[in-house]
Amino acid sequence: MFERQIIALVGGMCSGKDTWADFFENEFDYTKISTSDAVRDYIRRNNLGEPTRDNVRVIASEMRKLNGKDYLVESALSSNPYANLVFSGLYTVAEAQCIKKHGGVVVGINADDSVRFKRMAIRGRSGEYPSKKEYVRLANSDLRSVDTDQTLEAVLQIVDYSIDGNVPITNTELCRNMAMRVLQIFNRQQEGLHV
Repeated sequence: MFERQIIALVGGMCSGKDTWADFFENEFDYTKISTSDAVRDYIRRNNLGEPTRDNVRVIASEMRKLNGKDYLVESALSSNPYANLVFSGLYTVAEAQCIKKHGGVVVGINADDSVRFKRMAIRGRSGEYPSKKEYVRLANSDLRSVDTDQTLEAVLQIVDYSIDGNVPITNTELCRNMAMRVLQIFNRQQEGLHV
């Protein structure tokens, strides 16, 4: 029924989603889709302000409200109809359910707060200021936003598998083993669908 592989990587900011998506792209020939990057591009093209984490969250919520709860995922799926895809950055249950509806797996990436805070300070993205207070505010807003439809906390409850985002991606052997486990789970689910 499903002829391509779809993986969605979910987790808090700086947990390693984009790094892991790059790993799947480079090691297993997946096409990387970052829903957050798509929203940042939309913000820039339409002059909607700075692409800060807060603004991305608000604009993404507005896009889903206007176009459907799974709009960002569905539009990426239809734009890439044949490629194996790895999504980075889903923040709503509807988006995760959309991945599953299309035969994909949702993978949580867990990383310690200390690791995530260091990564935030290093990358220096617009609207992310390297203070513990700001880190906590942004991390909590990702989990359960009061002003948008973002509910990462609920998404993390329905993952099919979790991987350790604390492991440096330079540890290729361990990362490859974790990635292979994700692919085994995907294949097992596909076999179950064909029974």
